[in-house]
Amino acid sequence: MPSKRVSPEPITRSVILLCNTACLHHSQWVGELRLHNWEAQVAETTEQAIHLLDTRSHSYAPIVVSCLTSSSIDKQCEQISVLKAHSPNLKAIAICNQPPSRNLSLIKQTFWDYYHLPIDTEWLCRNLGHAYGMVDTKQTKPKPKPASCHECQLVGQSSTTQQLRKKIAKLANNDFPVLIQGETGTGKSLCARLIHEASARSQKPFIAVNCGAIPQSLIHSELFGFEKGSFTGANKRYVGHVERANGGTLFLDEIGDLELSLQTYLLHFLENNSIERLGSNNQLPVDCRVIFATNVNIEQAVAAGKFRKDLFHRINVLPLDLVPLNEHKEDIEDLVRFELKHNYASKTKLPSDTLEQMKQYHWPGNIRELFNCIKRAIVLSNSSVLSTRHMGIQLKDASSDTDSDTRLSSKNVRRVIQQHHYNISQSAKALSISRTTLYKLIKKHQIVI
Repeated sequence: MPSKRVSPEPITRSVILLCNTACLHHSQWVGELRLHNWEAQVAETTEQAIHLLDTRSHSYAPIVVSCLTSSSIDKQCEQISVLKAHSPNLKAIAICNQPPSRNLSLIKQTFWDYYHLPIDTEWLCRNLGHAYGMVDTKQTKPKPKPASCHECQLVGQSSTTQQLRKKIAKLANNDFPVLIQGETGTGKSLCARLIHEASARSQKPFIAVNCGAIPQSLIHSELFGFEKGSFTGANKRYVGHVERANGGTLFLDEIGDLELSLQTYLLHFLENNSIERLGSNNQLPVDCRVIFATNVNIEQAVAAGKFRKDLFHRINVLPLDLVPLNEHKEDIEDLVRFELKHNYASKTKLPSDTLEQMKQYHWPGNIRELFNCIKRAIVLSNSSVLSTRHMGIQLKDASSDTDSDTRLSSKNVRRVIQQHHYNISQSAKALSISRTTLYKLIKKHQIVI
């Protein structure tokens, strides 16, 4: 009786062969790997490999086998670094045409493992399976939710917040640079995260960099990276924040604090979509969406010669202005209840008189100050009832409401605008309001500018 034919095991794993035109073995490897239930796809360039990574099935782990020659080690290590920036979980295996006698430390640093010809296919497949298992295990771990963005949602139902939601949705549907401007504590970082989460790049990295928190002497290497030996103490290659954001979103906070010399490098990156690590002459392509934020009036900084005009035009493609909490106080109740629910015992009560007192306060530190005051009140009070007594805020009296009405009257707004020669930014600052609010007052009072 004839034996029953056994169907081959279905192919469930994939590997990319990164081979240049000089490699003579890739056709043989494709066939042999297929016999061991590996689907091998060949890429001759970094761009082709990135395309294969982007179009692969989600069940496939990103594994790249690179064919190295003694003359191409540096170049192909650069290629793998770019691919790792694009797919951080990627495992790369090097196959050298002969036992490596130089750049061995670079190969060990870049690749998960390496071999040299001739290759035992069964042995290679076992190691591919090991790499596949390691990557697959990494991918199945759930991503932790960012703790700093309060579940990444805008809180409030005011017209201001509803318009902001609509604006974020529009900005997320394209890849142009965004410039977020607003006072400290208005939620610039949260808005940047929301734009990323709603975009086509949401499954790729979101790299946030506070430019004001990094010493100016270090920020170049932090942003663009450096090569081993490029300066004293550079013991190994460092991949900078820009390169790590490849494929995803780069968020540069406090962009107004960058020195002019650094602004030049940033402009070069935005114009060419490529960077040079410190100590290298090689241009590395980087594909990422860039979002900028600042509490500095960039237009005034340009006029003062502290910010490059060409860089300002490059980053100000899609502006997003955030208004102070003082101008959408109807959201305070929702914000307080949200903070209490997510970070404290839900049994904490919010009396109506406490809420009214909080609405009277002008909140110069905006939402950040509001949340910090809630923390202070809960820690310092032994009661389950929230009170402004422990918040450390100075409440205004009724006369200050009259002062505010006078300050924003039609006559005074006209006078301030004329004093500042119809400069909206300077007039808004003099009135202690945002530009958005000033435009509303101009419309309300029918002021011709």
